[in-house]
Amino acid sequence: MLDLSKFKPRSNYHLVRFTESVEQTESGLYLPSSMRENYCEMEILKSGPGWQISGSRYHVHMWGRPGDIVLIQKHSFISLGNSLKEGLV
Repeated sequence: MLDLSKFKPRSNYHLVRFTESVEQTESGLYLPSSMRENYCEMEILKSGPGWQISGSRYHVHMWGRPGDIVLIQKHSFISLGNSLKEGLV
């Protein structure tokens, strides 16, 4: 079994965990069924450092921080194999 406390994402990856899907947002908007089928809510557990653009001095920083709740397309999720709840995006 993989110990997630020692796991460090590389490059531009985030370690995420599925959260409970919702049909209605906190502000009261109802999500259409097509949105619930293709997207899922995830919590960012850890973030990679980003990456450096090759041939330049510029560094691209990560778009999310640990603790953020994000909406991600399901097909971009990479399972870590220990369960279908944690993985990389």
